[in-house]
Amino acid sequence: MKCQAAWNKLKEQMSGKRTRNDVSRKNKNGSTPHEIIVQRLASEADNKQTYRPVQPREFVDFEFEDLSLVNIKKACAVHFNLPASTCDVLVSSKGPSCTHISQIPHRKDKVYLVRFVVLQEDQVEQEYEMNTSKVNNLSTPTPGSLCQKKPEGTKIYPSSISIASLLKAGKLVKPREKNKVTLALENFDVSTQQWVEVAAEEFAIDIQKFSSGAFRDAFRASTIKPTKCEDWVVKTYNDDAVKTIQETANSSIEDHCRKQVQMHSVARHIAQRFKAKAPPGFGECFDYNRCYYTMYKSQLLLKNIQGSDYTLYDLEISTAELFDGDTAELYFCCGNCSSIGIQAFLKSHKCNEYCKLIGVCDK
Repeated sequence: MKCQAAWNKLKEQMSGKRTRNDVSRKNKNGSTPHEIIVQRLASEADNKQTYRPVQPREFVDFEFEDLSLVNIKKACAVHFNLPASTCDVLVSSKGPSCTHISQIPHRKDKVYLVRFVVLQEDQVEQEYEMNTSKVNNLSTPTPGSLCQKKPEGTKIYPSSISIASLLKAGKLVKPREKNKVTLALENFDVSTQQWVEVAAEEFAIDIQKFSSGAFRDAFRASTIKPTKCEDWVVKTYNDDAVKTIQETANSSIEDHCRKQVQMHSVARHIAQRFKAKAPPGFGECFDYNRCYYTMYKSQLLLKNIQGSDYTLYDLEISTAELFDGDTAELYFCCGNCSSIGIQAFLKSHKCNEYCKLIGVCDK
């Protein structure tokens, strides 16, 4: 109880530093401002999960007595001539959305970050159907009535696109070259130790990779369906990884891929066990990096957990015994051999000023 009380006190102190209430947001003479500074952001985040500015900052007339989140949205809606229901006030350019005025951080420049959510066509159809159903459920109008309520139409607003993107569209944009491939999707059930066939999907995969890691190259892909298109990322091992898998791990590429999926299934099971034992109400966890958790009498170690919130990336599993005693097969994947990762790092590393500061720079 004492620890919980101390945690709550610290949380209140930090909240007081980073946020302001409605009273403190008023100017010195005690009245609300007649205008606020607004930075309009794009309606959708870019590939770096950032909402980019679409136009310069503007002064927005604010004719309300109370500085609240609802009134800020109303003022922005009038200024930009867009519905207030589509206005979204963000904490930062990376989000999240604010639900209360106290969540807006204290900014020295006193700029409010807003975006206008674009309604999709299916949303419009759903709203129209809901309005139509409400009208159909109404009682039949009495004879002699002059009018009957009709569903209100919903407008679709164009997405916010930067000037640079619009100018870029003035030049020829060639379509990316793609290969059509049919892939058989499978899932590994860790409880039954069996592979289960899910489906066979046809994909359009880019020929050029868009990113590379130490072991794999990443390619954009999308399913070829007449009804719905889903975006995927397809990864292939690079030449160095193939050499390491075949020579060091003494395994084929397909077998190593399957063991990679099996490793993630085990990691997911351990993460679920860990989540079930997590104490409730301990505090909000916003991110973490390189945490370690072991169980099963220290025979398995789930390591290299990186990510944000409760989404984990770049998992590896280390075992107390590197090889199986009967078959001499390497447990899990190459990440179990820590020396391989160190050697790969040393091979590609180029010393910089920080290496010189700690005296480990190559001579």
